[in-house]
Amino acid sequence: MLSKIFHFFYKEKFNFTLNKYNEITKLNNLSKIDDDTVNLLILLEDRRYLQHKGYDITGILRAISSIIFSRKIQGASTIEQQLIRVITGNYQKTIKRKIQEISLAYLLSKEKNKAEIARCYIYIAYYGSNLNGYKQSSKALFYNENTPTLFEKSSLIARLRYPEPSTNNSRILKKINNRAAYGVFLFNKMKEEEFNESL
Repeated sequence: MLSKIFHFFYKEKFNFTLNKYNEITKLNNLSKIDDDTVNLLILLEDRRYLQHKGYDITGILRAISSIIFSRKIQGASTIEQQLIRVITGNYQKTIKRKIQEISLAYLLSKEKNKAEIARCYIYIAYYGSNLNGYKQSSKALFYNENTPTLFEKSSLIARLRYPEPSTNNSRILKKINNRAAYGVFLFNKMKEEEFNESL
């Protein structure tokens, strides 16, 4: 039912989004982006990624609560929503845009699998100054493009929150490194929990 409603209101925009998505996934080798990088994206950007359908009710309610009670703006965007934003190029801070983004994210999550969506986002995301997309960013950030370390992968994902500054900014670079280290910590914790569960 929800799918039909969203299709009715956003059919044209969804067709545009889907065509762009298909173009990206067909023309580029997304398999270069390994599972560890995808897991780091989920751990740092969207912990409930595998449970929700393109939008996260818990995150939305938490963000609304933060605005009402703390007067602080918190992000509640899912990986699908972030991907939609990059594909459409619509960054307006309006309720109308947010509703459209949630609708398109829901429709995309019904159409495509989660792993491919995550890889597509990693591939085309903006990581900061002179770091447009995975191809350019991995060349600039990884010591060895073919065998990046876990910290290097986490450092790439950290730049989604703190984009690479155009000039040397020690405060931002410290935030990037701290977030990258946190990503490695979460990743190792996840692996440890998986190991314990398998015992």
